[in-house]
Amino acid sequence: MKAIILAAGLGNRLRPFTDKTAKPLLPVANRPVMEHIVRNLQASGFSEIFANVHYYSQEIMEFFGDGSSWNVSLQWRFQPTLTGPAGGAALFADMFMPEDVVVVVSGDALHDIDLLELVDFHLTHNALLSVVMKRVHHPDRYGVGRLDDNQRIVAFAEKPNSPAVIEGLVSCGIYCLQASLLRDIPVDRVYDFGADLIPSLAARGEAVFGFETQSYWRDIGDLSEFRQANLDAISSHVRIALPGEALHEGIYIEPGASIASDVELVPPILIGASAAILKGAKIVGPAILGASTVVGEYSSLVRTVLLDHVRIPDFGIVVDGVIGSNQPTRDEQKYDEKSKER
Repeated sequence: MKAIILAAGLGNRLRPFTDKTAKPLLPVANRPVMEHIVRNLQASGFSEIFANVHYYSQEIMEFFGDGSSWNVSLQWRFQPTLTGPAGGAALFADMFMPEDVVVVVSGDALHDIDLLELVDFHLTHNALLSVVMKRVHHPDRYGVGRLDDNQRIVAFAEKPNSPAVIEGLVSCGIYCLQASLLRDIPVDRVYDFGADLIPSLAARGEAVFGFETQSYWRDIGDLSEFRQANLDAISSHVRIALPGEALHEGIYIEPGASIASDVELVPPILIGASAAILKGAKIVGPAILGASTVVGEYSSLVRTVLLDHVRIPDFGIVVDGVIGSNQPTRDEQKYDEKSKER
């Protein structure tokens, strides 16, 4: 069982959070979103994983290493120039036999889709390409497809200009394909699954099918979606493993965290490693506190996500927020240390 994770994107719509970190490393429930993907792949029996990287590539590769911490084999390829999702997957064409079946997963979406069911669907339909699809509201933000009675994709358009359409079947950026298809994808230019490959194959009448899922899926492409993915995770709307131990029902606490005796906690809440909640504070969930966060005295948080190293001042109030810290990157820290030496 082999899979490709596409982890080379820039995450422009998630700035400023992606100014200093790669999109696949942004936390969902205090773990990088890509870690949830790796865990899902491993639990589904995928032992060999390949990933392309570009933006903050060293940070991604250092975090995951060779994959042994998750009981998988991870192999990396750096892309000096981005060539789109399909072009990124095609980088690994030489790693597979033509008859291999490969699952391709975007590295920036939270989901609990049954990938084994996807592979079974793909094999049963003798498909060249199977596209995981989900019915959503406001589908014009995604690649929208139309299926016939046999689940074959007969039409597909990437981000169609049809705002009047309330609901539609969209691509989740997760695919199962025959490895031979990777050899036909150009790697010298930008080439996308939704804008190029799927419409081209469908127009030729190739065996391209839509695997419609009812499972949880959310693209963390912008700040509101990123925040909602975190709140969904702590609210158990998606089947992922949460870090830490249950303090009591709906309250999860990671090692080293401290909570004053008079703090009011309304679950569900995840409190990160070495976080501190000072006296008189109130937190109303769903809420997530990242590692080394500090919630000041008599402050209040409601439906809010705090990333690592955030400090909420005494008597502060945050409602429906997502707050990050402007911590310097490792390279900036090295520069500051050298400046001090001079």
